[in-house]
Amino acid sequence: MKKKGLLCLLVMLALCLGLFAGYRYRMLSRVNNVQPLRIMVDGTRYVVCGSMESPPESTPDGVITEILDAADYPEKDGQANFGTVGMPYWKIGDEILVEAGRYYLFNES
Repeated sequence: MKKKGLLCLLVMLALCLGLFAGYRYRMLSRVNNVQPLRIMVDGTRYVVCGSMESPPESTPDGVITEILDAADYPEKDGQANFGTVGMPYWKIGDEILVEAGRYYLFNES
């Protein structure tokens, strides 16, 4: 009987800890409310996936024209939720490279 009561107590404790962890995650997400770095180019939304050491040797394919809040998703071409207006970007195959202090690589999201 003691083992059954102890097992019940452990299950309840695990359940409470799991619920608390989920609650804490949701609250921190609301407080921080930050999305990964995103940019929209040619009607496609891209999300950051890494970085590169240097840009391609070609001229940039465009520049960021509007900066959104970090919590927002770009909805129009040239919008990003990071950086400053005028930052150049290059199209490299299916990826986008953005110069923002260093060179960030973006994949389609």
